[in-house]
Amino acid sequence: MINPFSNIINQAKDKGVSRLFEHWLSQQLEPYGRLLGMTLDSKNKAIRMEVLLHGESESIRITIDNYSLVDQGDQTFLIAKKMTASRAWIGKVLDNFLIDRKLELPRQYAGMIKMVL
Repeated sequence: MINPFSNIINQAKDKGVSRLFEHWLSQQLEPYGRLLGMTLDSKNKAIRMEVLLHGESESIRITIDNYSLVDQGDQTFLIAKKMTASRAWIGKVLDNFLIDRKLELPRQYAGMIKMVL
């Protein structure tokens, strides 16, 4: 049986880290568009985001369905194992350029993100 108190704690920590992660993602996406929203589900290792790309009139939804965090020396990396997008061609771009690639997390956020994720 799932402990409801445990679910509440997981949701609270996910919301807290989401804010840090959202700030970082916003900076990473700025050249391409604007992050409209993001949710983090650490229990299921999922990140969902909505992005409005420059020059587009409709937003897209991007989901990281499985991720891992890897430490190398004093750096921490996020590695996406599976990603999907609401537009097929963007899904292909994600597959070709982001799946299994190391995305370095900023050092000032890495410690807190690792505690939660």
